Amino acid sequence: MLQKDDFVQIEYEGRSNGKLFDTSNAELAKKEGLNGEFTPLELCIGRNYVVKGLDESLIGKKEGDEFEVEISPEKGYGNWESQRVKVFSLKDLIANKINPIPGLYINMGGVIGMVRSVTSGRVRMDFNHPLAGKTLDYKVRITKIINDAKEKINILLNARLRIKNPEITQEGEKYIIAVKEKLPEQLIKAAEKEMADLKINAEFKKEKTETTPEKEKKE
Repeated sequence: MLQKDDFVQIEYEGRSNGKLFDTSNAELAKKEGLNGEFTPLELCIGRNYVVKGLDESLIGKKEGDEFEVEISPEKGYGNWESQRVKVFSLKDLIANKINPIPGLYINMGGVIGMVRSVTSGRVRMDFNHPLAGKTLDYKVRITKIINDAKEKINILLNARLRIKNPEITQEGEKYIIAVKEKLPEQLIKAAEKEMADLKINAEFKKEKTETTPEKEKKE
């Protein structure tokens, strides 16, 4: 039976009020007008890779299980909050080369909001998640339980750092990870700590530091 910290692959279909918002099925996504990349999802249970309600529904299941689950807003994308609706000056947005159109999603300082309305020089934007306050209905099939350490490392790095297919070599019982990206030390330490918590013996390859030999002293 699956439990917290197990790695799994699932196929799924997520709907709200009957409307498809996410799926692992590329053919279904195309049929219902969703754009993007749609493949089976690989995750570590209990590590917030997916919404809480979906995460919890995997506990106690086994490979091959198919099931449906209804998820409340509290265990989905949260309740809709009026304080997350902000009003901006249309003039200021245009000065920053932003042309607000109702329904458009705009990045405001790293936070995504949707333009609700543009009236009398004022722009009303909603920074709630698009599915906030909505009940989610999932159909799920557990296609694979993942036990291979390298696969687990790939899943973790993709989820946490958006790094795909790093170079992973094994030295004794330890896995050494080499990536092309320059990563902040804080992120490296956080990833290494999570791997240790998951009983994965791995660390990032340390960069070699160049040393300049001391000049020979003249006698």
